[in-house]
Amino acid sequence: MDVNFTDKCAFAISEKSSNDSMVFSESSSLLAGIFAIILAVVGTCLNLLFILALLFHRRTRAHLTTPFMLSDFWNSLFNLPIMAVRFISRDWMGFLGFGICEIYPLSFYGTMGASLLSLTIITVNRAFILFFPNKVDRIFSNIIVVCNHNIPTSSILILLLCWLVPTGILLLPTTGVYGEVGLNDATQSCTLLRDEKGHTVKPLIYLVGFILPCVTLFVTNIAE
Repeated sequence: MDVNFTDKCAFAISEKSSNDSMVFSESSSLLAGIFAIILAVVGTCLNLLFILALLFHRRTRAHLTTPFMLSDFWNSLFNLPIMAVRFISRDWMGFLGFGICEIYPLSFYGTMGASLLSLTIITVNRAFILFFPNKVDRIFSNIIVVCNHNIPTSSILILLLCWLVPTGILLLPTTGVYGEVGLNDATQSCTLLRDEKGHTVKPLIYLVGFILPCVTLFVTNIAE
């Protein structure tokens, strides 16, 4: 009986300290969690419908923009529900555990990076349509026929590149090679942290996954 009482007290104390350490108030966390749930449900349903509609339409299967919807679909399906649990529970380790804590930064930052790189490629593709219309298909599609199916090899390679670049960078802290992933008590979020030597990949992620795509989007939109 004493052991159970002690365990309950220890859990209550750890839960209270975890909640008190958050920079967000309980009302703000609850509101953010509710919005995350709404966006997750709506985003998953809409992106799934768009993907199915595009895949069943013959002409859009080989289009450059079709595969890039996968990043938004994954973000709605996986990242947003975890974010909702994090905000509503205000206790990552108690509800989500260490395993998800290790893979969440890879999924979250990887998806964001892939999504922005995808938007960049789509914008560059649009610029090529305007200024170099004769080279668009060769550079961005390059369709080859395999077993009576049109395979857009360039689109597939570009899609892989958009995912492999941020994922490759994020594998460094995930495996502990350069930087590390862990729980930030102030936000109760598992994120990219500095390792014992002070190394972190956050500047590189922001450069490759945010600054370069935004600069490219800005320049190409002005050029158009």
